[in-house]
Amino acid sequence: MSQPATAQVNLTVVTCNRLECTRECLESLFARTSHPYSLVVVDNGSADDSREYLAGLHAAGRIHRLILLEENRGVSCGYNLGWSQLAAEHYVKIDNDVVF
Repeated sequence: MSQPATAQVNLTVVTCNRLECTRECLESLFARTSHPYSLVVVDNGSADDSREYLAGLHAAGRIHRLILLEENRGVSCGYNLGWSQLAAEHYVKIDNDVVF
């Protein structure tokens, strides 16, 4: 997935542990989203294998921007940080326990 200079939609997901929820959320997003978008994921200091999973998706180009925070700075901080990464016409917050 190529990264547009300005996306139509900035989809930001904030994670903290709960790898299985995150995996289900992102896989359902990839399977059901065709509108031009950029995906930003902010990890709030996960201690499980979430960071490795997300790094693999980022390396494969499925995640446009990946921010791996060393400590949990809270959901609001995570979304604000994610939205600041890529300019877009629309900004969407997706909780990592949402399955599409």
